[in-house]
Amino acid sequence: MNFAKIQIQEERKQWNKEHLGMNARERKLLIKPTIQNISTTNPDQNKQNYEEYLENIVTDYDIYKKTYRFIPNQKEKFDSEYESEMAKKYDAKLFKEFGIVDLQFYKQGKMGTRWRIEREVIQGKGETICGEAKCLETLNLQTLEINFNYFENGKIQNALVKIRLCPKCLKKLNVCKQISAEGIDKKLEKKKKKKKKKKRKSNKEKEKKKNKKKKNKKRNKNKNKNNSNNQKI
Repeated sequence: MNFAKIQIQEERKQWNKEHLGMNARERKLLIKPTIQNISTTNPDQNKQNYEEYLENIVTDYDIYKKTYRFIPNQKEKFDSEYESEMAKKYDAKLFKEFGIVDLQFYKQGKMGTRWRIEREVIQGKGETICGEAKCLETLNLQTLEINFNYFENGKIQNALVKIRLCPKCLKKLNVCKQISAEGIDKKLEKKKKKKKKKKRKSNKEKEKKKNKKKKNKKRNKNKNKNNSNNQKI
């Protein structure tokens, strides 16, 4: 037997185990030493170029993050056709009959929702299993249609989402709504107080201006009287 060939095959298998599971960015990081040693005269410049190169890399995940919309708008235009096609393909993979809710931060009045993927539809997550992200309850599920307010693309938007929750998760959702409503009321009260303060300040400034005008009128009248008396004399 040729032991050299066997050794090469084993080395290839080991290399495949270590590197085939890597993504494109991780593979490019492997060539860092070779890129840095291209120029022996100025290695510092090579490092700067390599860092700039890494910063300018745009992956598919970056494109999804940029183009994803909870409810897509067909009129919206992206920088390139490739980005718009990626957004359409990803949106086509989602199932929007029921949503998945994340109530991890419900005590802070925060919640998140997303659409289901194919694997979750096959498992029954969100329909026969509770629609909370980490809950696996299957009994006494209730269907709800919530008005989900979210911040996306620099704007506050609304969407109606149908979900199915167990009694425990339903209580969490109600607590989350109460806390968020209280927070909104507090913000409105603060805004009202600020408006009242501004009105008070503006009224005080107006009164000061009126008083100044009255004083100036009186002074002018007194000056005119003194001038007239001096002329008579």
